Amino acid sequence: MNTTEILGRMLGFEEVSEVESKSWAFTAPWAEGGAWVLFGCLGLAVVSVLFYFRWQSGRRPVARICLAVFRAALLCLVLLVLAEPVLQLELVRKPKPSLWLVFDGSDSMGIEDRIVGEQREEFVKAVGAPDNFPQGDLSRVEWLRWLLKNPGKNLLRDLSEKFRLCVFKFDRPDGVERIEHIVKNEEGEEQVDASKVADELTTSGQVTAIGSALDNLARRHGKGNLAGIVLFSDFGQNSGPSPEEAAARLGVPIYTVGIGPEAVKDLSLNLQAPLLMKKAERSNIAVNLRECGLVGQSVKVRIVARPVGGDGSPGLGSEQVIEEKEVKLTGDMTTLDIIYTPETAGRFTVSAEVETQDGEVVDQNNRAEREVTIRDDFLRLMYVEYEPTWEWRFIKEVFYRDKLVGERGFRTFLRSADPKVRHTNNLFLQTMTPPRSEFFENDVIFLGDMPASTLSTRFCEMVKEFVGKFGGGLVVISGPRFGPSQLLATPIGGMLPIVADPNARPRDEREFRAVLTADAATVPFMQLGENPQENIRGWNNLGAIPWYQPSLRPHPLATVLLSHPADVCPSDGQTRQPLIAIRRYGKGEVIYLAFNETWRMRRKYGELFYRQFWGQMIHRLGLSHALGSQKRFVVRTDRQRYKEEDRVILSIEAYNKDFEPLTEGDLPQGGLTARHIAPQGDSADAAPLLVSSLRDGIFEAEVQVFGAGEHTLKVTDPITGDVSEVNFQVTSSSAERRSGKRNSVLEAKLASSTGGRTYDFDTASRIADEIQPVPRPEVTLKVLPLWNTWPVFILVVLLMLVEWLFRKLVNLP
Repeated sequence: MNTTEILGRMLGFEEVSEVESKSWAFTAPWAEGGAWVLFGCLGLAVVSVLFYFRWQSGRRPVARICLAVFRAALLCLVLLVLAEPVLQLELVRKPKPSLWLVFDGSDSMGIEDRIVGEQREEFVKAVGAPDNFPQGDLSRVEWLRWLLKNPGKNLLRDLSEKFRLCVFKFDRPDGVERIEHIVKNEEGEEQVDASKVADELTTSGQVTAIGSALDNLARRHGKGNLAGIVLFSDFGQNSGPSPEEAAARLGVPIYTVGIGPEAVKDLSLNLQAPLLMKKAERSNIAVNLRECGLVGQSVKVRIVARPVGGDGSPGLGSEQVIEEKEVKLTGDMTTLDIIYTPETAGRFTVSAEVETQDGEVVDQNNRAEREVTIRDDFLRLMYVEYEPTWEWRFIKEVFYRDKLVGERGFRTFLRSADPKVRHTNNLFLQTMTPPRSEFFENDVIFLGDMPASTLSTRFCEMVKEFVGKFGGGLVVISGPRFGPSQLLATPIGGMLPIVADPNARPRDEREFRAVLTADAATVPFMQLGENPQENIRGWNNLGAIPWYQPSLRPHPLATVLLSHPADVCPSDGQTRQPLIAIRRYGKGEVIYLAFNETWRMRRKYGELFYRQFWGQMIHRLGLSHALGSQKRFVVRTDRQRYKEEDRVILSIEAYNKDFEPLTEGDLPQGGLTARHIAPQGDSADAAPLLVSSLRDGIFEAEVQVFGAGEHTLKVTDPITGDVSEVNFQVTSSSAERRSGKRNSVLEAKLASSTGGRTYDFDTASRIADEIQPVPRPEVTLKVLPLWNTWPVFILVVLLMLVEWLFRKLVNLP
């Protein structure tokens, strides 16, 4: 240690290499510049000489000169102290640059990779080959702990000699946590305690959010003199912002240490099944098997259907095996096509699964599922119209031949129809307000061009309840005779996607071609044909529309799908007049058409586009809620997948036969009774669970779940005695274990884009040798006050003592 380093330590600075400059100054306001100090010292010297030569003239000249000098020095020193002198030093330091070590603390680091043969020997060598090293498979974090505790070539100890280390781990989606375990070595220098850092590494994180971790480091921790980042991870990014963009914002090299194999044996499934199937009709199901390292092997694929909510029909609670088949894996992806003919109606989860293969580390992706709806025989549509129109005729023809509606599913109330026809023809309803038990079995209601005088309060209130409470679908089709203004004074008026104009009349001054809005691309029933070109051709086939019903403006909650090319709403003079609009109302949806001319789509291509438009619309409205009579008793859970120890919210909508809400007073026990059946449990042993009333018609209960697997909640319908049930999955594994393969692509991108390097686990020890610090000189200005230091005080006392002794020596008083 040289003199400069000693001086730096005395002043509280480490690693001082040189003193670049030094100067002194006076800080007292009157002494700035030093002129007054100089004149003061000269004056005090003159006063001292005059004192001893004029008033002390009885002594020898030599004695008087010495005393004058002592007195002048003492007085000048006091004056200098009053001038507050300081010493300014510019010290040049070359501190060690910082290096951040960032460790992945997510659940994927707990995967036990199967490392054998030469690779295992290299790994054991990398951790120092300790005598107590365990046999068998180790998790990724355990390998990392052994690496950090290597007693020979210890990575953290070697890096501490060159860098100031800061250690972090990321085990949450929004940032990092600092690991602070600092000790001092024999030379008194601070370094990281590698053993304690290793013990702090965990695998509790449920996501890998590398981008969030890097962003959090940049925000919360200063990166001055930062040499780089060493990132230990399997790089299975599955949450948060882009790691590449976050790394670019940091602007320092990132040295990546990949943990886990780059290639693993893995088999994953993808299931493709139609969302809607019909009982007793064939449907296609496709299972795509993606393999890695398993080509040529045969696996057994099992496809089953499990109910997730039903109507109490026989066999609803049992698992239905669709197919079990041996499949040979012939390439990266092998497809298994299955023909499935459902035997039971309801909502089901169709799942495909294969057993864990030899050598597979992660088996969570060996299962895929999709929820489907299986209809018993038909959707129930009710069309209310004042008189026959072309739209009414063609919609009737379309759904008469539709396999999901058919002759039994389509009913109409035609106000102008002969009463005899209503009684003799099953197509016609005798009244537009049938009993509640029949009315609420409908799935979609069409409301045509009706005058307000024909719409009873009971009908309007039931329509409002049908959509808002039971999730039914309502389609309002305006005609040229009455229009939507007739609905303003009814409860239906507040449900529309538009605000009707009470003074509006049909606009038929000129024909026009409707324009699709940008939002139309997000709604499936507005997409005609098989591609964008056919979609344009389908809507162009609508041709020129001769009239439409104008409105004041779209409802704030509505989405306009088709608009007028020129006409605007009078409310703001800018918004195009809506021709087709949609909005949610309560649990259901309402669609509004400002004209009843869509039948013109048939003019060139027959029913091709017309059937597709109305069919897709009905599927959307009719399948967004419980179906038919199932709306009366609906059992749901808030989710279909849970983790162990989660709380499941069981919700039941319960109504009597007339679709009036059940209350606690209607039930002997003050609530509904449910049974929770855990995996491999027995329903006879399941304790009853009381589901209390939240409000009329709505019952809820919470149940905490333990044990991975399929759980079942069974609820008895107090009206029919049938048992409805809902099934859900409970898992103990996270998204972290969907793939056991290291993301070497992301690892390489992070390193190459920032100027860093990539390392494997067995070469991680080279980091300390290959990363060389580049010290950045720092110039520090140190100001030392001299007027209040102990050396100045000693000097004053010493001068006073010398003067006193000399005066005694020459016998001066």
